Amino acid sequence: MEIGCGKGEFLLLLSRLGANRGVGVDPSALPARLFGVEGAHRVILIPEYFAPEHCRPEPDFLCCKMTLEHITDTASFMSTVRGGLSAQRGTIVFFQVPDANRIFKECAFEDIYHEHCSYFTESSLSSLFSSCGFRVTRIAHEYGDQYLTIEAVPAEVRPNVGVPAQRSSLGAVVDSFAQRVLDKQSYWRQAVKAARISGQKVVIWGSGSKAVSFLKMLGESELVDCVTDINPNRHGYFMPGTGHEIVSPSTLSKLGPVLIVVMNQIYEAEIRNDIDLIVDEYQLLCL
Repeated sequence: MEIGCGKGEFLLLLSRLGANRGVGVDPSALPARLFGVEGAHRVILIPEYFAPEHCRPEPDFLCCKMTLEHITDTASFMSTVRGGLSAQRGTIVFFQVPDANRIFKECAFEDIYHEHCSYFTESSLSSLFSSCGFRVTRIAHEYGDQYLTIEAVPAEVRPNVGVPAQRSSLGAVVDSFAQRVLDKQSYWRQAVKAARISGQKVVIWGSGSKAVSFLKMLGESELVDCVTDINPNRHGYFMPGTGHEIVSPSTLSKLGPVLIVVMNQIYEAEIRNDIDLIVDEYQLLCL
């Protein structure tokens, strides 16, 4: 089972890996999009908000990726999840969220926006799960340390968990965060303006939430020529707020000298390999 399954891509992957059956719960789910897709006959998408009744029968594995940070009352939500599971069944629960430690330390302003109303460190995420009736079995940093993942099982007895002690190092990082963000944003504005002055076109690589935040931060939308993304389902659409068109990377060959600002450094090597085949003269910077 996946809570916040979106269009069901991850469920389909799990289905293919082991001939598994999956149920996805998400008010934005579109069951019709699964028609004709390999493994779709083993996956059911329910376009509703999660309720304990969806766990009938109880799943062997329950996951929730990149959803908890969008929820305001996280304790109520986790208690609802726990209400659908029994300790006897031993369902493995897996959640993934952005790592707030990284956001503060690296001044990742692009990962702070209104749709993210809850932020977690390793200790606060563990405390949330324990206080809501789960026994935490593993916490890890994944995806280039950008995300926290937590694994847990329903606990027999709900532990008495206090507020976790805040690490002194994090407190210092938070205190200096606002000024460091201003400095980082100033750097990027100057870098983009310098590229335009030198005659380069400016392209944002990646059309997700990071790009929305980055474009809003620049404040001068005319400094950026377009946004590119390898996802063909996004081509021909436009970025919210600024209206930049999302184009295929193959179109970049028409721009001439170009500055490409990559929204996620973890893809740098992959993107360089692609650009080398498309663009003759480029500069690449990673956010």
